Amino acid sequence: KLFEGILEMDAAGVAEELRRELIAAYPGSAVEIELLARCGSALPAVLRGEADPLQLLFQPAEGAGNVYGDSPFARLLNETVADVVARISAEATRPIRILEIGAGTGGTTATVVNRIAERNGAIDYRFTDLSAAFLSKAQERFAAHPFVSFEVLDIERDPIAQGFEAGSFDVVIAANVLHATAELRVSLAHARQLLAPGGALILLEAVKPSRFSDLIFGLTEGWWRFRDHDLRAEHPLLSRDRWLSLLADEKFDADAIDAASGEQAILVARGEAGPAPGWIVGG
Repeated sequence: KLFEGILEMDAAGVAEELRRELIAAYPGSAVEIELLARCGSALPAVLRGEADPLQLLFQPAEGAGNVYGDSPFARLLNETVADVVARISAEATRPIRILEIGAGTGGTTATVVNRIAERNGAIDYRFTDLSAAFLSKAQERFAAHPFVSFEVLDIERDPIAQGFEAGSFDVVIAANVLHATAELRVSLAHARQLLAPGGALILLEAVKPSRFSDLIFGLTEGWWRFRDHDLRAEHPLLSRDRWLSLLADEKFDADAIDAASGEQAILVARGEAGPAPGWIVGG
């Protein structure tokens, strides 16, 4: 036991030295490095059931909220999503109705809302999530934007049965959400129910498995809860091409924007037939 303890101390020391060196060399990626170091060092405790991975991800001030909103990749991706929404908003001739699924820490929300805030009364933005805690924090964070409202939504269940009106949203955003659902086809069908004719589903999804993601988000049960093994045999993430194929199978007209060195993709999909909008990517 003493020998094992010494080995653990040595490993911790080496890891801490490497963490400091990496942050010094790549200060712009400090958020990701810190989170990886925290989750990696807690891996044995998580596997033994002695540590809560959600506490590691979301409780510390420097947790996943910053990864989703403040890291260089997140800023690039969120700005791209906001660009697409801004194009839709600019061409709208009436108040635009936007719903965000699994908005979580609000990293994507903040970028989109700040971009389109000047429309104010011409926007209805619904921030939805499964977690009441996320909704409560979001109400405080976005209190200055009266056009943002907050509701609980489980996209794995029929949204109409949850009080949402069918076909009532021009844009539905899901940023790094659908891969965490058990059945992608079911989640896409529910998202389609919410779209107005000609409306756009905007998906931001990681499309390449990585040790980084597995060592952080892979600590949670939700990362591995997929049941559609004909689509996802061993890993929750689909490739960009598999996403496009799935969307086509589900009768979406879709295209993709590659981002973050091909690690992520932004997929813009139009569901039920309607007037072909000029803002559809590649349309």
